[in-house]
Amino acid sequence: MKKQIKKIIFITLALVIIVIIALGYLSSYIGYYGYDKDKVRRFSNSVKESKKRKTFKKELCFLFDQNNIKDIDVYIEKGYRWGNSYKKTRNLDSNDTIFNTMPNLPFQIVVSTSNEQDDCRIAVVSKEDKDSEFHPYIPLSSLKLNDTIRLSLSLNHKFEGIIKVWNCNE
Repeated sequence: MKKQIKKIIFITLALVIIVIIALGYLSSYIGYYGYDKDKVRRFSNSVKESKKRKTFKKELCFLFDQNNIKDIDVYIEKGYRWGNSYKKTRNLDSNDTIFNTMPNLPFQIVVSTSNEQDDCRIAVVSKEDKDSEFHPYIPLSSLKLNDTIRLSLSLNHKFEGIIKVWNCNE
């Protein structure tokens, strides 16, 4: 009788452990694909990551006169989205219209800082629109900037200054 009770307890514990593991896997699967994380346009956190993903196109020249922020990179990369995990890179194509991925604007300007934990957001500054919406990247139709542009930089929801960006001599 005691052996049967021990056997029932062991089997029950084994089943509980298997169910917990299966539910964790199922939750991760639903959490990734259920929220369509693979369909949203993405950007790299650094030049190094952009080169690793093979989306890096070129660095841009810039002028930023704030001394309190070090190691800023401004670059153009090809827009992409994640594959079946955040480590995979998939090119945008003309069918990618969900979540406003803008496949007609295949490139993007990205500003990154040395601290990848910064919530770095940029907005194009124009005289008409003083309340520009901040984004982590600015979509572009080509690799070449026609003129110097001004970007408003925000880190961790705090305005840090204006960055002037232009093509470097090529």
